[in-house]
Amino acid sequence: MNREFENDILALHKGFDAGERFRTNIVAGDVILDLSTRDRVRGLEILNAAEFLTSLGLPEKAKLESLDFDARTTTTVIYLKLRLKTAHREIPAMIAVPFGP
Repeated sequence: MNREFENDILALHKGFDAGERFRTNIVAGDVILDLSTRDRVRGLEILNAAEFLTSLGLPEKAKLESLDFDARTTTTVIYLKLRLKTAHREIPAMIAVPFGP
């Protein structure tokens, strides 16, 4: 997980398996997803991260200790299940990103 405060970006990349590589990005507002050649979501970037985290109930001064996600892709939507952790609590969140032709 990388939190870039100057540009207010929160990013996580899970890396690629053998034989897999970057194929494309999907941009949905402040959410950018990196898709692999296997159509798996391998990276997540959230622009305007402070506003996003506050909207989830994370206090402005709270330190985010970790971020993880799982993705489920249908023919029209990518569903992201986020798990954000601070020292005091875990915040679950769901994001639906339009996908497909």
